[in-house]
Amino acid sequence: MENVKDWCISRQLWWGHRIPAYYCEDCHNIMVKEEKPEKCNKCGSTHVHQDEDTLDTWFSSALWPFSTLGWPNNTEDLDYFYPTSTLVTGYDIIFFWVIRMVFSSLEQTGEIPFHTVHFDTQSYAEVHKVSIEMAARELRYGYFEQLRKAIDAEAILVAHHMNDSVETLLMNLIRGTGIHGLQGIKPRNGNIIRPLLCVSRKEIVEWLGEIGQDYVTDSTNLEDDVTRNKLRLNIIPILEQINPAASENIAKTALRMVEAGKVFDDSMNGIVKDLTLGSTGDWVAIDKEKLQVSPSKEYALHTILSPYHFSPAQIEEIALSDYSQSGKSWESSTYQLVVDRKALLLRKKNGNECRPFRIPETGTYVILETKDKTERISIKEVVVDDVFKISKERDSVTLDAEKVRFPLTIRHVENGDRFVPFGMKGSKLVSDYLTDRKKNAFEKQEQLVLLDADDNILWLVGERPDARCCITKNTIKAIVVRYYK
Repeated sequence: MENVKDWCISRQLWWGHRIPAYYCEDCHNIMVKEEKPEKCNKCGSTHVHQDEDTLDTWFSSALWPFSTLGWPNNTEDLDYFYPTSTLVTGYDIIFFWVIRMVFSSLEQTGEIPFHTVHFDTQSYAEVHKVSIEMAARELRYGYFEQLRKAIDAEAILVAHHMNDSVETLLMNLIRGTGIHGLQGIKPRNGNIIRPLLCVSRKEIVEWLGEIGQDYVTDSTNLEDDVTRNKLRLNIIPILEQINPAASENIAKTALRMVEAGKVFDDSMNGIVKDLTLGSTGDWVAIDKEKLQVSPSKEYALHTILSPYHFSPAQIEEIALSDYSQSGKSWESSTYQLVVDRKALLLRKKNGNECRPFRIPETGTYVILETKDKTERISIKEVVVDDVFKISKERDSVTLDAEKVRFPLTIRHVENGDRFVPFGMKGSKLVSDYLTDRKKNAFEKQEQLVLLDADDNILWLVGERPDARCCITKNTIKAIVVRYYK
């Protein structure tokens, strides 16, 4: 190892534009100037130095399309190479770099720096576990939306025509779909507008010929390697041999399905409203009895559950169930559906549930901490004297210190958990106790218990202590437990 020199591991000083802020060392005045001032504009001191840091790296990178060509001077290279036609980049820096290059170029030069962006679609598809076709679509529309926001555009207009909509309807049909899948492509979907759905590709090509406008055909559209291309190149021509107006008729059918869908949605919304017993920000309750006699149980469930990422196969299975087994559940990637006594309960899956937490001694412990909440438990030992009072708050319990053996554990209730509820005779399954308290399935799942070193339940948190560890008239020292949620 020879000639080794110190290396600045921070790239800022080398890869960014230095911040044009200047500090007076005498009066601490701050000046922002394009050129370094000779003296302080407040006190006249010549002891002035520039900020050592730089602007954000992506700010400097955003100037790359034109600054490398001699801008702001009108150089020969800038005139010849700018704007360019194509940018090849990674999908993960669309917003960090690509969008910044677009709006910086528009601001400084008045022109878009490039009109085609190539992404590494294969890598995106592998990371997100989607098809190449879907990966390309997500990248394309993701780029359009970020560009729309960057240039403050109202909407994005894309050139899908009638034949594209016909192909989409047929793709959905052979995959298996419902009434909405037979409506083709929507003229508007959020910020995406498709003004050419009412005209065919043939009509567009003929019009371009009339005005003498050249156009480019994507060569990949001529290869029958994906479903859409197989339909376009092979299946639709056969349908048009049977009936030359096949595409037009399918497009008209799609429009009729849009109108039928409006009637269907209106009816289904009324059915769903009638089925919903109640909902909060955390869960939704679906009436089991009314669902069983619904005109279409599966469609009702599809309307309710599909927005929560339940698959058609899951919804079909749920529809075929008789809902007699309380506690039975199904899960999507983000939500859980549980059969309760009178309802099906739907809620978002909780990925931050409290795991069994060991408490070695008295003190305050954070048992769960997320960006949204912090759950703590406080345990302290106190002397039972004349001024001592038992807390009657639900989040607190007072136990006989001699009957509490550390270490303690706090966890969620488990099947078979049993305790002796204070004020009752004999032991009882915690599940039965919670049923008597009319707790629903989710509330039962979330119920916490505090156990001693021998795994005996001391406290059903927020509900009731075990009678065997409660204080008596002979108690000398008490353990006071408080749970903060």
